[in-house]
Amino acid sequence: MKNETGAMSFMTFGMKMETNTGGGLLKGLGRALSGDSLFLNFFTAESNNQQIGFSARTPGKILPIKLDGSNTLIGPKSAFLAAENSAELDIFFKNKLGTEIFGGE
Repeated sequence: MKNETGAMSFMTFGMKMETNTGGGLLKGLGRALSGDSLFLNFFTAESNNQQIGFSARTPGKILPIKLDGSNTLIGPKSAFLAAENSAELDIFFKNKLGTEIFGGE
């Protein structure tokens, strides 16, 4: 599993956690420019029957979404909570880059 930094609420003793940029420095910088975290956390169960829990930073409803590789989901910044390692995360600019840097959402 991978998640946004700070979204993990609990994990059992048999979980291993690693933190990195999730695809190189440029991927991390791209996320940072879009308002998300530079780093992602990656969790691996080192034995059977391990658990991990994630929680959102703001109140709301958490929706599980199945992605099969044939579709794309674009959400607002800070919408990502957690995903399997096979899910690909990327940034999407709806406006020109200058608008993102000098003002506007």
